Amino acid sequence: MKFVYLVQGAAARLRKLPLPPDATVYALVYDEDVAFDFAKQTIFDPRCSFAAGRNQLGDVALAAESDADYFIFCDDDIEFSSGSFVEFQGFVERTRPKMATPLSQKTRATDAVNYDVEIQPAIVLDEQVVAIHRSVAGTDGVWPLTTEFDDISWWLPCQIFEYIALRTFGRHFHQYNKIVVENNTHTWRVGSANYKLTRNQVTEPLLTESLLIEYLRRRNIDYDPTVLRPWRNRFSWSLRRGRLGVKAVFRRIRVLGSR
Repeated sequence: MKFVYLVQGAAARLRKLPLPPDATVYALVYDEDVAFDFAKQTIFDPRCSFAAGRNQLGDVALAAESDADYFIFCDDDIEFSSGSFVEFQGFVERTRPKMATPLSQKTRATDAVNYDVEIQPAIVLDEQVVAIHRSVAGTDGVWPLTTEFDDISWWLPCQIFEYIALRTFGRHFHQYNKIVVENNTHTWRVGSANYKLTRNQVTEPLLTESLLIEYLRRRNIDYDPTVLRPWRNRFSWSLRRGRLGVKAVFRRIRVLGSR
């Protein structure tokens, strides 16, 4: 089984990603015009959005790697507190899902994790590491991500991704509870364009449900209000937004529920 890694972000952090030594990698960097030794191809785009960057990487790699089974989309700031990319690949190879993700800080902050099992259907997502089978490519809103709201909020493509992915693939979207990732150095600045937030998102994220509904209705996709639901937080989850100089403590985060 062949895996391809699609990584994007700041050059210094991409160099530190704990990728497998023999990994096939495509990289997108926004702050340094560089060709990484570890990457098969490096794209320099100083003004791309989160969604546009992932789409560029996906298009290039899908065309170039016709024998690849899974594409692992990855942010630049992740670290493993349990497991590794190699172990993550092992779970994917064993369970062969449509999509898969490790356990993230965002997910652990909720009651949506069954710690008695190694593998469960994904319920609450963070897009920082997601393995996607090539057959999923072409699923609008998942791969590719939507870019039509990039001037409003970069969170919204993630919300749309989560809704459509979890509702469409359900139990075929796996979460591996023994593989745990952190992203304590998260920043939201790309080139000269700050991470865009809708009103009030500084204190509570994902207040974009009306835009999600608009997106779905224009594509004749029914909106199921049970898909988007609040999960009780086990503890407060804080997010430092890098150069924006803002620390937001989300005591109640609206997240996407079981599909």
